[in-house]
Amino acid sequence: PGTATLTAVYQGITNSASITVLRSPLAALIHRYSFSETSGSTAHDSIGGADASLQGTAAFDGNGNVVLDGSSGCYVSLPVGVLTNLTAVTFETWLTNSTSPDNVCEFEFSSGSGTGGSYIRHVIHDQSNGRNQFEMTAGGDSDVLGYPGFGGQYVHVVCVYDPTTLVQQVYTNGVLASSQTGVSIPSVNNLWAFAGSLGRSPWWAYGDPYLAGSINEFRIYSGRLLSDEIAASDIVGPNTVLTSNVSMSATASGGVTTLSWPVASPGFTLYSSPTLGAGAVWSVATNAVSIAGQQYQVNISSSSGTKFFRLKR
Repeated sequence: PGTATLTAVYQGITNSASITVLRSPLAALIHRYSFSETSGSTAHDSIGGADASLQGTAAFDGNGNVVLDGSSGCYVSLPVGVLTNLTAVTFETWLTNSTSPDNVCEFEFSSGSGTGGSYIRHVIHDQSNGRNQFEMTAGGDSDVLGYPGFGGQYVHVVCVYDPTTLVQQVYTNGVLASSQTGVSIPSVNNLWAFAGSLGRSPWWAYGDPYLAGSINEFRIYSGRLLSDEIAASDIVGPNTVLTSNVSMSATASGGVTTLSWPVASPGFTLYSSPTLGAGAVWSVATNAVSIAGQQYQVNISSSSGTKFFRLKR
């Protein structure tokens, strides 16, 4: 490590033409509701323009949350079409649930009749089995059962639904809570014409309770977020969006060069080569990757000689 090597590190990163794809692209964020409004009843979708509306006594608290008091008719209404043309979908939420009665839903997409039918939903707590439940009923019934409901906790929840690979998953606070694989599940596009709700059950007409708590962020992705991407999102939190646009920095001190890049850019592998140009031989760097704050870090000792580094995804 030294000045020449540090310059080469940056050269390797900016030479984007040499980067090859090692894994599937990051799932595209298509709808994002951050609830940063301070008044009114419109929750803006900063990505897809599909603005939501507050119903009943739902209200913004001015600190980036929509507050739901659990009363009948208190929820956030999402417009028709937010699931259009999706083959796989990931739902991501940061929320607090102050109570956990039977059949309280974090989100649901349905006909809006309140009598069930075809729908997709995440039930925070199903009293009959003491678990949270991610459920799709549309030309078939497919459930994923997870850990008990999280009453009174601020929690990061991710629900993955991928009919193309037969995967359903629920993550809480970046950790896989439950999954179902290898079982045929209905297409997302069975629900393309349905509207959505945050805090209301698709069975509301039969008395299912409404969510009492607050929602800080709700996101919908086209595609499937992978486990390391979900863990990264949990670390960076609701105010930061994952990205595949990455830059790496290098600092040298005491014979050690530390390479760093943002946790918000997960899924990248560090490669090294003893030379650049036509004679370069890139191989996976064996140095341990750690996380410090919101940065991935790798320490390179000067005893390893001159090396050049780049990131690949």
